[in-house]
Amino acid sequence: MMASRVCGYCGVHAHFALKGETTITLDNDSHRTIAYVQATFSCAACGFLSLALTEVYAGTAEWDYERTAGHEAQYWEQIGIDKCLPENDGPSISNLPLAVESASAEAFRCFKSGQFRAAIIMARGTIEACAKANNITAGTLLDKISEMHGRHMILASTKSAAEAIRIIDSDMAHGDLTASVTWSEARDCVQLMELILREVFELPQLAAQLRSRTARRSGAVGDTSRDKTPRDWTPPAAMKRTPVVDITTSSAASRRAARPSDIPAPPQNPPAAAAPGQAEPPVSPRRLGGGRRAAIAPVDALPDSRRISPNDKVLFARG
Repeated sequence: MMASRVCGYCGVHAHFALKGETTITLDNDSHRTIAYVQATFSCAACGFLSLALTEVYAGTAEWDYERTAGHEAQYWEQIGIDKCLPENDGPSISNLPLAVESASAEAFRCFKSGQFRAAIIMARGTIEACAKANNITAGTLLDKISEMHGRHMILASTKSAAEAIRIIDSDMAHGDLTASVTWSEARDCVQLMELILREVFELPQLAAQLRSRTARRSGAVGDTSRDKTPRDWTPPAAMKRTPVVDITTSSAASRRAARPSDIPAPPQNPPAAAAPGQAEPPVSPRRLGGGRRAAIAPVDALPDSRRISPNDKVLFARG
């Protein structure tokens, strides 16, 4: 049975039991003077497996420990555990300064690995850094917490909780390490640290985001200039389209008015057909749009298959 710790899956402080074999890998880059020891452990609360890792260096007492089959649990008790995956660095708190974020993550890791005295020291240091980030530097830690409450940075209930946790203002950070530390005392200090960080850094940012979104929505409702077109607006000339004329139903005069200027109108008096025995009149060329030319012959000169009856509807396409 390994030392109890906070599970990276369920977040419960529970015992872990060794499962499976222990593997030892020697580091060739260090001339085989570093051994990487790994094994899987199961959480007593959720049953999920975590990977434990430890580095053992040549020349240390741990290097001389012998790992024998059936006694691997005792071997792990002797060498200890450096890291357990997945790690649980505590809850995510937004808008933290870099130094405060690093110190708080270390406090959470110390607590979850069972290093309760170190967790309390890091929690105190994190609250001190929080006060320093807001230009509060005078007095003891409780004085700084009271000053943060006086500036309306934390709630009165948070200030009362800090005063109730007497160990938060102990002399442990100044070398007095004679007092024993329990798991519950370390938990209370770490939770107080989390509460202060949320009230000082995270909640003001969340409130500012809510105000900003509300202001944007109010501005969008009041501003209607983007939703309506002015009544006196007229489209530019480039957007005007030439009216489409249905030549199958409109009159000849309207069709001539709608023709582009570069297409000449057909002749009003077409040439008469040649009398019997006379030569056919010459075909006159006619210029179409786009510079093309076409030959137009009298209708009587066309064969019967190409003549158009008056009942046919003719569609003209522009060149």
